[in-house]
Amino acid sequence: MVAASQEDGKREIVEVYELANDSSVTRVAAGQAPVWSAVLPDGATDIRVGQSDLSEDAIRTDSGRVSVYAPLAPGIKQLSYAYRLETRSFPLSLPVEGEAAVLEVLLEEPNAMARAPGLQRVDPVTVESRTFNRFLAQEVAQGGVLRIDVANALRP
Repeated sequence: MVAASQEDGKREIVEVYELANDSSVTRVAAGQAPVWSAVLPDGATDIRVGQSDLSEDAIRTDSGRVSVYAPLAPGIKQLSYAYRLETRSFPLSLPVEGEAAVLEVLLEEPNAMARAPGLQRVDPVTVESRTFNRFLAQEVAQGGVLRIDVANALRP
């Protein structure tokens, strides 16, 4: 979710993941290797963990990544985190580092666009009285790139 630009020129980004362990055993971190990790964009500030099924103590944000060191028992665990980016960080490109059953992108700016393999614009959604353009893809392969362009960062 990418919020509209705030008075200070920054945008809040919220990322939400459902971490699935489809096996019959609990996955555990091996030394310094996390059980799950995702890249943070260059320039991300004010990084904070949101609602999560995992202990905040087991989630680290360093070396340009969000990493989970909590054991992941079989099933699905939700993880969310937020950060802020300057408008000059857009267009924003984020790698698709793992396969995803569903990729959903919500953009508050009316003219904002999201692009990735298989990503389609669908009906807008309202969250907490705010309207977001909604983009959806299913069965997203690893190795793609999600590109987000926001209204006042779009190039002619």
